[in-house]
Amino acid sequence: MDKKIILGKEINTDENAALEIKELAKHFGCFGTIGSGKTVTCKVMIEELAMQGVPGIIIDPKGDLSSMAQLASPEELSDFGVDPAILEKFRKNVEVVIWTPGSKKGIPLSISPLKFDDLDPLSEDEKRTYYNDVAITMLSLMNYDIESDGAKSSVIVLSELFNYCINNGKPIHDVDHIIENLVKLPKEISKEISHISNAEKINKLILRLRLLNKGTNNQLFNVGYPLDIDMLLGTDRDNGKTRLSIVYLNTITNHAGKEFFISLLAQKLYHWAKKNPKDKDQSLKCSFFIDEVHPFLPPVKKPICKEYLLRCVKEFRGYGISCILATQNIAGVDYHAFGNIGTSNFGKFNAKQDIDKIKHILESRKNNIIMDVVSMVPSLKTGEFLLVSSTGDDLIHYKVRGLVTSHYILTVDDVSKLTTRETRKMIKEEAGTRSESPDPVEKPTGDEVIEDPEIVSIFACVCDK
Repeated sequence: MDKKIILGKEINTDENAALEIKELAKHFGCFGTIGSGKTVTCKVMIEELAMQGVPGIIIDPKGDLSSMAQLASPEELSDFGVDPAILEKFRKNVEVVIWTPGSKKGIPLSISPLKFDDLDPLSEDEKRTYYNDVAITMLSLMNYDIESDGAKSSVIVLSELFNYCINNGKPIHDVDHIIENLVKLPKEISKEISHISNAEKINKLILRLRLLNKGTNNQLFNVGYPLDIDMLLGTDRDNGKTRLSIVYLNTITNHAGKEFFISLLAQKLYHWAKKNPKDKDQSLKCSFFIDEVHPFLPPVKKPICKEYLLRCVKEFRGYGISCILATQNIAGVDYHAFGNIGTSNFGKFNAKQDIDKIKHILESRKNNIIMDVVSMVPSLKTGEFLLVSSTGDDLIHYKVRGLVTSHYILTVDDVSKLTTRETRKMIKEEAGTRSESPDPVEKPTGDEVIEDPEIVSIFACVCDK
């Protein structure tokens, strides 16, 4: 019998509002205005999945998802009518780790894409795709216009360099290694790229790479444990607990950096999925949740992470990875993402453009389902939702259950307090089984802002060309 998760109680019957886990392999979209309760609903789903043994990677853009690291108080459980037995089950079976890119406030996470030590299971074509993805994400962080000819040629240069160095046992662990190889470009690479690049373009690429090693970007690259999907999911843990890894994005101070991180994570997760196909009797391997996804999947603009997120939504169905996407801006998400979401969960909406978008999302459903949803969403109360699953045409009107974890916005200092010595020790020991050095990467970070007028002027000139 397939396992189920319980989201709450049906309004009219008081029966459990249940969803089979296997349905979530076709992804889950949760939509509602501010205050509708969509974030709480997704947190309930993550709690339920974790208690059923499904680990999760959670992107926290605001800081309210990280509060899952703290259990709800008895008073909170009582106020929301939550059975204390659920909290005890969560406490016994789930561990929550907060990761902080480029910061030691939580578990520090380095988001350098230059990790090439786990590619052996991939085919040559898959390795080429990986090198290409890494090159594109790096160029995006260096302010290249990815669609320009200059960027396209630089992608080829870096991809060829990665391929050559890996095949010849030459390490590329950081940006300095790339620069060293570009300054003394191997003859084989020079010949390979002679038709698409030249010394001037390569020198500009070297300059941007050197500037990438300055300030905040340097800190993101060089502080923390390397981004590793198995580590985030706790796949090698034998303590009987399911890991929820929450990435606290507020330690990345600019939106471009957040886009870069999400694109890198999506790439890593995609290639991890290719190497780790799900077992025949396994419904889900893990969940991947992004709250307020609209800035990263807009309908017109093309942030660097958009292509990779769309690839995840389209292809993860076959790998047992559930994408859980939530947004208040239903009209601000690319329709290609909605086309691959099997189960939709609607909270309160009033605006005509949002209602029209709901019709579009449900266009393949029976007409009576569409009409019922459209007529009901304006009058829904906080915490009430309309669930349309991937396998049926039934509409479930339910009230979401209360959380067994806390729900408030965390500051970086809150994150520090919730990240215990035991958690830090656990991650260090686990990292030690994956590397000769269990300590997180910590090179000199150059946290200073670039203030040298000459460097700023050169950088501005290069970026304009």
